[in-house]
Amino acid sequence: MWETLVAAGAREFTFGDSAPPALRSSYTFLPGDEKLSFLFCRRSTLELIMRRYAASLPGVDFVTEIFVNGIDTDEKDGALAVTSVRGVKDEKAVVWSADAYVDASGRTSQFPDWLRAAGAEIREEESPTGILYFTRHYRLRDGAAEPDRGIAQGAGDLGYIKYGVFAADNSHFSITLACPEIETNLRIALPRPEVFDRVCALMPGTARWTDPSRAEPVSKVFAMGALKNVWRHFVKDSMPVARNFFPIGDALIRSNPLYGRGGSMGAIEAFVLGDVCNAVSDPVARMVAYDRGVHEEIRPFFDAMARQDQHAIRRAEREQSGDGGSSLRGRLTKSFVEDAIGPASTCTSHRRPGRGAPM
Repeated sequence: MWETLVAAGAREFTFGDSAPPALRSSYTFLPGDEKLSFLFCRRSTLELIMRRYAASLPGVDFVTEIFVNGIDTDEKDGALAVTSVRGVKDEKAVVWSADAYVDASGRTSQFPDWLRAAGAEIREEESPTGILYFTRHYRLRDGAAEPDRGIAQGAGDLGYIKYGVFAADNSHFSITLACPEIETNLRIALPRPEVFDRVCALMPGTARWTDPSRAEPVSKVFAMGALKNVWRHFVKDSMPVARNFFPIGDALIRSNPLYGRGGSMGAIEAFVLGDVCNAVSDPVARMVAYDRGVHEEIRPFFDAMARQDQHAIRRAEREQSGDGGSSLRGRLTKSFVEDAIGPASTCTSHRRPGRGAPM
């Protein structure tokens, strides 16, 4: 799949490529460095190639143009179990029955509500991220090259606004501007394309990329709000709240998109679930093992991100009240040490045996 992504235009970025210009001449490749490579790629390209790859595997079928509208459950020995999923195809009711059901329908998943209606108790931990973010996509003009990454950082934080440049495939890149929820004027103005581009032109880290002689916008400004850190608990007192049901991705855990870890967490959950399904056949023990594995792999990062969000919220309040207490240079330096958008755009990697997703 890696080779297919590269053939589709994704660009491999090696560990050596990520070295600052001053260190590149002294960098020496060591065995294992190749495992720290990652790809510059748009999500749409990634998902298309992944779907095609999955469809080529034996035993995999995609059923499209389906609207899922409910589940069927029963109880055995006082425990709830999902027995089928109901939906509509071509205006006809359809029912699917299986040994296991994986919910990958995202943060707006209806499965928690359906399970609660059937009697399940699903506890949710929730905390605010305190941020809104705005993204616009661009394409390099014919013959234009990306700016050198060593001149001005492509990510930073001024307190009242964060910025990040995200390189992608086929000469595309995107820029995200993020502001605290309490910055009312910014949150109203940034969705306007002319304001977005003007803000980018005023910051050295983004201005080099959006220079009209180098690149042109290819999308509107996309906004995303109502962002929360959420952890849904589907195991209670060492028992699954519903047998045969496995949530994954944002249907299970949500975090601030600023950190760029949502896809990584979903991938790790998929590996954990695959390992558990191969090793455990009992439906109760399977869900308990999956829950334990997810906690071991992801919980420390989730807690750290939630704490960082609370710190950022307090910092934004101080900045707005005029109590920021630091110069522009000091804010930028502080941001690279403390904040997430730098690591998100340069893809700091966390690897454990058997796991291939960056954290």
